[in-house]
Amino acid sequence: MSYLVYARKYRPRTFSQVVGQQHISRTLLNSIRSGRLAHALIFNGPRGVGKTSMARILAKSLNCLQPDDGEPCGQCDNCRSIDHGSFLDVMEIDAASNRGIDAIKSLIEEVHYAPSTGMVKVYIIDEFHMLTKEAFNAFLKTLEEPPEHTIFVLATTDLHKVNQTILSRCQRHDFRRIAPSEMTQALGDILRQEQVEFEPDALKLIAQNSEGCMRDAESILDRVVSYSGDHIISADVMELLGIAGNDLLISIFTALQQQDLSRILEALQQAGQRGTDMQPLTAQLMQMCRAIYLARIGVEQRDLDSMTRSALQELGSSFDVTQIDIMYSILRECFVEMKHSPFPQYDLEFALFKCTQLAPSVEVDRLLAAMEATPNQHQELPEDPGLPPQPSPATQKKTPEPASHQELTDISRLQQQLVKELAQEQPHVAALLHNSQLRRGDSDESYVLMVPPHQREFFTEEKQQTLQKNLSALVQKPSRLVLRSDATSTSLAAQESQLQEQRSEQLRQQLLQDEMYQDIVRRFQGSLHSFRLLKPGDVGDQA
Repeated sequence: MSYLVYARKYRPRTFSQVVGQQHISRTLLNSIRSGRLAHALIFNGPRGVGKTSMARILAKSLNCLQPDDGEPCGQCDNCRSIDHGSFLDVMEIDAASNRGIDAIKSLIEEVHYAPSTGMVKVYIIDEFHMLTKEAFNAFLKTLEEPPEHTIFVLATTDLHKVNQTILSRCQRHDFRRIAPSEMTQALGDILRQEQVEFEPDALKLIAQNSEGCMRDAESILDRVVSYSGDHIISADVMELLGIAGNDLLISIFTALQQQDLSRILEALQQAGQRGTDMQPLTAQLMQMCRAIYLARIGVEQRDLDSMTRSALQELGSSFDVTQIDIMYSILRECFVEMKHSPFPQYDLEFALFKCTQLAPSVEVDRLLAAMEATPNQHQELPEDPGLPPQPSPATQKKTPEPASHQELTDISRLQQQLVKELAQEQPHVAALLHNSQLRRGDSDESYVLMVPPHQREFFTEEKQQTLQKNLSALVQKPSRLVLRSDATSTSLAAQESQLQEQRSEQLRQQLLQDEMYQDIVRRFQGSLHSFRLLKPGDVGDQA
């Protein structure tokens, strides 16, 4: 068959055609123009970003009969022979299949012969890190002092496996993953030459799912063109790659915000029916989590359409940064564990269920100011109507005694101060502490932190040590902090919510008794429909 896949047909032929590696193209061109090209180069970078293509272009430039300011002409016999892989003085060796000392000995013997048809002999050794230790050692002397007519280009995807002595003898060039914007432009150029119509968003999807690898993007594009014909749309790309659209991702996060478990199950079932793999879907949810975070802090995301940006801004205002941070951690842990799970969809379901249980964190300064303004309203903690049976005497010794009213006041103020001190340096720890309840232990120097069960895993050993250290400094004596899971304890966040409700009801009653309000109601024959406390800046935003 004469058909060439896009990755081969549109392989770059000159330095200027290499996508996303301008820093290396410029360095090599300047070295060729000034005659300062090193005798050994090592090209390091991920797969499919242009290492071997750049090596071939370098070989053409050094052997071109009619170079144009360092660029190969691409038309002379030498350039064409190199493009076809038939040029005798450019040898490509796959170190993955020729990794032993015998292959290197054969290369060393050939190195000393002069070029047969070209000006420079170029040896391109791909996957160089795959050579054995003996092969590395045999190659050292030749690499250090090669003949004047020889250039070595060593390409690797795993630089740390290369012998350090060899690295010291080479000029290193690090290839980058290709940016989605550059990749999208390159894919569009290919389709225009192929006279295939396309949606820009379809190419963005291909670029986003290629992990910065141009060869992967071209291979995906080949498949999509075969699938879609002469017009590529986003829906075809999503169906072919088994990925979810932004509408499904946004609906999942909306369900998380509304704590709608049935809607989450419905969305995952819908994704499964489309053939979406759960692990890539989890990765997409992590990406969407990042996008929501950026929207929350006001970073403009120009690569998204206006409808998606609007939805992200709405979601960003619904979650606080701590919630987003914890959700990302839950999804990342799910992604790792999913690789070895027999039921990846169940893993994702439970991870999302866990995300729905995250309580919003509270602005510490606002909480403290409110508690100082009404110091006695938050001290009474509501009794739990469903108390468990009385424990045995042995258990009672380990359980803190019920706190008195004065003890609750003191311990609440202590926890407030601890949250305030941690808020600047350790905001994540402060948020976790704020969603828990601190109690006295069975001795003066011991304290018990009642933690919601779904947040227990976020209290790492390091965070516990940070809490204990700051607590000891605050009470000015060595203290011991013990964590205990308890779904019934009243956290500071819950106390603030109670305080806010009490304050809101108090102001509502004051409003109902206000003479001006009563006069307005009489004049317009109206009634109070809703009541909301404005935060600083709300009036200006609504104006």
